[in-house]
Amino acid sequence: DSYVHAKENNHGKLEVPYTHAMSKFTIVVVADEGFEADDLNNATVTLKDMNKVGTFTAPTSTVEATGTTDVQMYANATDTEKSSRAYEAVAVPMLEMTKDQLLATINDVDGNNYEVYLTDAILTAWTDGIKDSKSQSGINYKLTITLKKQTITVVATLADWTDVSATGTGEINFTADVKSIDKDNAGLTDGDAFTLWKMSALTKEAFAEAK
Repeated sequence: DSYVHAKENNHGKLEVPYTHAMSKFTIVVVADEGFEADDLNNATVTLKDMNKVGTFTAPTSTVEATGTTDVQMYANATDTEKSSRAYEAVAVPMLEMTKDQLLATINDVDGNNYEVYLTDAILTAWTDGIKDSKSQSGINYKLTITLKKQTITVVATLADWTDVSATGTGEINFTADVKSIDKDNAGLTDGDAFTLWKMSALTKEAFAEAK
């Protein structure tokens, strides 16, 4: 209803929390027996049949997903020390996740291609991140895939997805420079703009003059 704009040298701390609306997939590919670390340099990982469009309703925290698309995952640099490479992608949640579903393909690991299917073991490891057989917002679904020339081993976990918050200190400096703003205040009209600014230092004399 109203906002009090105090012109004092006592600026509070603004904290803006963020909640992840999307879900995330992280696939770590390990080049094991028969491979060298640089065999991963040209490798690509693609998520199959991901949800294409998400409609998010914030007040009710609901998501409606439509359409499907393949998503090539972002490839981090190869970790030559561990002979591994991490691939990441943010995806629209509410993905139907069922046993024997093709989740991802891994291509061009020293000329070899692989397919990764959802198994009971993977789905069990991801249980806390699955509701009604669907992926959920704010969950990071992680697979560690160890490749050998003759075999492939997949270990599934739910990984941390670091929450982000923005912090700023400053005063809202309205063009009309009014102290109190409410619906009846004529100092601002619909469409007026304002800026946020941060004051790093202000002398006693300058502060007195500003007041």
